[in-house]
Amino acid sequence: MAHIIEEPSRTFSEYLLLPNLTKKDCIPSNVILRTPVVKFRKGEESKTQISVPIVSAIMQAVSDNNLAVALAEAGGLSFIFGSQPIEDQAAMVAKVKKYKAGFVISDSNLKPTATLKNVSEMTKKTGHTTIAITDNGKLSGKFLGLLTRRDYSLRRHKTTEKVADLMTPISELTVGTEKLTLEETSEIIWKKKLDCLPILDKQKHLKYLVFRRDIEAHNQNHLGPHRSALAFYMDAFWPTMDGGRWYHRWRPLTQHAGGFDHWFAGLQRRRRPDRGHGDAG
Repeated sequence: MAHIIEEPSRTFSEYLLLPNLTKKDCIPSNVILRTPVVKFRKGEESKTQISVPIVSAIMQAVSDNNLAVALAEAGGLSFIFGSQPIEDQAAMVAKVKKYKAGFVISDSNLKPTATLKNVSEMTKKTGHTTIAITDNGKLSGKFLGLLTRRDYSLRRHKTTEKVADLMTPISELTVGTEKLTLEETSEIIWKKKLDCLPILDKQKHLKYLVFRRDIEAHNQNHLGPHRSALAFYMDAFWPTMDGGRWYHRWRPLTQHAGGFDHWFAGLQRRRRPDRGHGDAG
């Protein structure tokens, strides 16, 4: 609902910043742009906030799962577009919800029987020099060890040498469990002086790799979310001209994507999925 503000409008040309009158504590790091996203009661703090007041346009060519992750890391909010099949939209949301800041899913995996030639080809293909070694050469295989630039040299080793003879075996590696938070993995990496910490599940399968450089980048980005798992919203909640499309998409999306983190209770003239009609309360 629009509100008329009984004040004259202002433009940037009406303001002048006077030198030598800015306080010493008036620096970028002290500027807070945190903005509430949902309605909240007076005297209380909004349960859902974003660090910077920037959201994505709900456009097919713009707002996908990749932008959702990038924008959330910068402190903003993204809407996954709804002009696609429910299954595809749910898949995008699921990818975003599974993302953990600082936790990298390895796309460079080889068998221990692979050769240094295979390593060179993999590095050129992915651009990554840290390669996970599993029993089947896939992310789903049992983790056996890591191969990094420190383990070999193309000048000193033959391209026919086996990965098993060059890699650092799991018995000599420090590994973590899925329950670890980014802060906890950071402590392990710094105390053990590691460049990379493999995260394994109970069956010793590789789930993530946590790199020192990513932690440093995450710590420098103070605008990002404080949680390791990011929460997002979708345009399926917004009312549309046909009057019911958003409602019919809501339940299938929650089933496929694992539910939504919050409900936009503050938006007016909304149909709630649990009631089917009426204003949002």
